Order: sequence, then structure tokens, then C-alpha cells
Amino acid sequence: MEDNEKIPATSFLMNNVCVDLLGCAEKIVHVAQRPHSYIQRMLRAGRLDGKTFHLVVNFEMPGHPLHHSIVVYLARGDEPGYEADGLLERFINGTDDFRNDTFKFIPRIVSGNWFVEKTVGQTPAIIGRKLTCSYFRDTKLNYLEIDVDVGSSVIGSRLQGLVQTYTTALLIDLSFVLQGTCEDELPERLLGGLRIIKGDLMKCKVVPTEAQEEANRKRAQSEKKMKTATQGE
Repeated sequence: MEDNEKIPATSFLMNNVCVDLLGCAEKIVHVAQRPHSYIQRMLRAGRLDGKTFHLVVNFEMPGHPLHHSIVVYLARGDEPGYEADGLLERFINGTDDFRNDTFKFIPRIVSGNWFVEKTVGQTPAIIGRKLTCSYFRDTKLNYLEIDVDVGSSVIGSRLQGLVQTYTTALLIDLSFVLQGTCEDELPERLLGGLRIIKGDLMKCKVVPTEAQEEANRKRAQSEKKMKTATQGE
């Protein structure tokens, strides 16, 4: 910290276990609680015990007729570096203000349009200072979700439009890191990331709105009751 020397990052602190590209007639908020999410799928399959921590990053991109979400699920490993008083633990259980000042995003256009590459750049950004972020902590299922509203700033909206125009010709690396500000928080370690290879929003999985999900849930309950009543006759 005293000499400002940059140290190359080692392995990710967390494993990328799932990436979803979703489309919906409304903005998808708190995706981890929705039936189609990785968290709920694993819960239904009996593969979620609450012991493994998951970080969910939901990039919300407004649009018409569909809003889109790129959702990244990272799982916490058991390697050294997860001290109870570590930066990650403070981030998981801290205040939203602390999270806004800590969560850092690193974009990199690996290949593709030169203009997009120069516009996006590779400069790390503390995303909570640039865009509106909402946080959802579930201690029972043991996850923290970060909803990043890409359309919440003029710059974010312009970058979204630019990238969407050329996305099928781009190879993009997105990485996440927590901002270290004191000696015991350094060197910084990459939390995780993903690579988008010629992403096509037209190939998203279209999911129902919350109102549609509720209607589907009630219909399923009604059909279950009718089936039970029929079997009892």
C-alpha cells in the first residue's frame, strides 16, 4: 500500500456456477427469489443447504418490448482467505453505503468493434457510485444479490445502447472485485467474472412477470386441490 505497487491477481475467490440471460415484460427485481432462478432451481433439487454462500449479480437493462437481465451466480469456496473479519465478510453483512463504496466492476472488450473498445475502456469502476444498486441479503438461503440498474444514469444508458448494437460481434470479459482501502484489505482479489462471446439478447430466456408467476402459482395450487379431492372420492 505504501509503494502503490500493482500485484497480479491470483485465482478467483469465488466460482462461477451459472449465468442466465433473461427477458421479461417488466424489470426483473430480486431475481434470486423467482422460481426460474438458479437459487430456486437448486433449492427444489435439494442441492442448496445454506452453507455455501452465493453472490448474485443482476445487470438490469431496460428495453422494449422486453427488459433484459444478465445474471451471474458466484459460489464461495473453502480456500484460505475467507477470514470472518475479512473484507468479503464485511461486504456480505455490511450496510448498503459500504457496499456502494466497495463493489468494483472491471469491463474489458477482448475483441470486436474498435470504437466500443475505446469507449468502454478497461478502467475499474466502483459501480455503486455510478449506477443505482439494490441489495437483497437472504441469511437462510445464504446469498447476497446485487441488482445493478444499467439504465439509472445517462452514461450507463449510452453504454448499454452502444454495446447492444455491436454485442453479436464482441467478446467481453466482466470481472468483479472488492475495493481495498487499508492494509489488511490488500492485495485485492478478484471475486469472479464471466466472458460474453458474441452475446445475442434475442436468444434470451423469456420469463413471466411477477403477476403472471402468482397467477401460475394459484392455478397450480387449485389444480393440486382438485386432484387431491378427486383421488379421495
